[in-house]
Parts: sequence; C-alpha cells; structure tokens
Amino acid sequence: MNDKCAGGTGRFLEVIADVLRLRLEDIGPVSLESTEKYPFNTVCAVFAKSDALSLLRKGVPKCDILSGLHDAISTRCCNLLKRVSVKKDFTITGGIAKNVGMVAKIEEKLGVTAVLAQDPQIVGAVGAALFARERFLQKQNGAAVAASAGTA
Repeated sequence: MNDKCAGGTGRFLEVIADVLRLRLEDIGPVSLESTEKYPFNTVCAVFAKSDALSLLRKGVPKCDILSGLHDAISTRCCNLLKRVSVKKDFTITGGIAKNVGMVAKIEEKLGVTAVLAQDPQIVGAVGAALFARERFLQKQNGAAVAASAGTA
C-alpha cells in the first residue's frame, strides 16, 4: 500500500526480519510483546534498515523495534487509505494480513476491525482470475449474440 517506493511492502518487512534474525512469520507476534515504541521517521527501506541496525546495536529489544516499524508503516498505509475512505466492513489482503502486529496497528489507527480471509496472500490472484473469467464469458456471450444476429 504505497505510492512511491518499496517501503511499507512485504519485501521491506522481509529485510527487517533478516536484520533482526527472525523468521518473517514471527515478526508480527514479536512486535505485540513491545512495551516501548521507538519511532521511525521514515518508511524508506534503506534508512529504516539502518535505523533498526543502530537500535539493535544499542540493545533495544527486537519487539520494540518491530513495534516502531509497524507503527510507521501503518501510519503510511492509513494516510493512503484516508484518501479513498474506510468503511465498517474493512479487509486487509496480501501477505501483510498474516502479520498480526501490522493488522493490530492498522485496526488501532482506523478504529475498525479488519475482516481477514483465510489465505489473504492469494486474494488478489483470485480476484484477477474472477475478473478474467467474467471478461471471457462476456466475450463468449457477445460472440454468440453476434452469430445469432447474423443468421436471423
């Protein structure tokens, strides 16, 4: 959910997980253990990686680093979402929806509870397949109508 660069995307979180030597699927739950949030002033992947390394060297717990990063990314996402508005029935799709820490931050900032799919990482692909099927059926129906009009 970004309009400028890779910051705030799943790849960004993969990089941070690697820096913190955590599995990607663990960063959400670990972030929820935070008791103190360290602010990140950027969601630029390069600068945030550098900031995370610096905080880690200073002995800042991984959970607090992750909480700060999730807060920065969720703020960016929410600012983009406010451009299009958010309804009561709100969903988060893509792999990021599997990150409980990110989902919690977004829900907190928006004041809504997200409806999550069982496999959110494939929702976009399913939607694209349904769209393609619909277009295919429309073309088939259009061809059938044209063929019957030509015989009448």
